[in-house]
Amino acid sequence: MTPDPYLPRPPLNPPGQTPPRRSSARMWLLAIALLIALPIGGLVALFGVGLILSKVVEELPVTEEERAIVLTAEELAELGAGLEPQPHLGKLTKGKLRDGSYEVRYEYDASDSGGLFLDSSVSVDDDLDSTIGAYAGMDVAGRAGFALMLGGEGKTVRRDDLIRWGEQSRHELLQDNQGQPAGNFFIARQGTKIFNVSFVGVGFDDRESIEALLLPKLERLEGYRP
Repeated sequence: MTPDPYLPRPPLNPPGQTPPRRSSARMWLLAIALLIALPIGGLVALFGVGLILSKVVEELPVTEEERAIVLTAEELAELGAGLEPQPHLGKLTKGKLRDGSYEVRYEYDASDSGGLFLDSSVSVDDDLDSTIGAYAGMDVAGRAGFALMLGGEGKTVRRDDLIRWGEQSRHELLQDNQGQPAGNFFIARQGTKIFNVSFVGVGFDDRESIEALLLPKLERLEGYRP
C-alpha cells in the first residue's frame, strides 16, 4: 500500500532523542582502504574526507592557554638558525568541526619564496573510536603531503627514536639530497587528543632540539580542555 503523501510523516528522531553522530573513524578508515587499494583515487578520497571532517562550523576565540599548545614560527626560529618569521604570515584559529571535535591550529606559509612552512594543530574529541580513526587518517594524509613537499628532492626517514609521546605517535625526518635535515613531521595521540605538527625549511635530527620544541606543548596538552 502506497503511503498518502499528504499525511504528516513521523519525525526522523523521536522527541528526546538526538540524531546519531556520524562516525569520523569509519570515514577515515574507508579512505585509508581506498588509498591502499587505489593510490590515486585513494589519495583523492582521503583528501576529500579530510576536507569534510575539517570543515569549521563554528569559529571560537583563542585563549592564551591554547596559544601555548601549538608550535609557532617564532618559537621555531629560536632554534632554527637563520629563520626570521614575518608575523603577518602566521594565522592562529580555533573552531568546532563538522564531526563535533574541536581544533586549535597555527599556520605559517612562506614556502612560495623558499621560506618556512609550518602547520601545527591540536584536535580534541569526546569519542575514542573517532579519535583513533582520525589519528590514522591524519597520519597517512600528513605523511603523504609531507612527502609531496619534496618535489623529487631528498627523502623522508622514520625517526621515532627522537621523540615518542602518548598511546600512539610517529616522527618523520625530511632529508635533502645531501642527507641534511630539512623538515620534521610528528603526530601523536593520547586518549581523545591529537597533536600534529609538520614544518619544512628547517629541520632537526637531534633529540634535544625536538624535545625542547615539542615536549612543553605536549605537557600542557595533557591538562587542556576546549
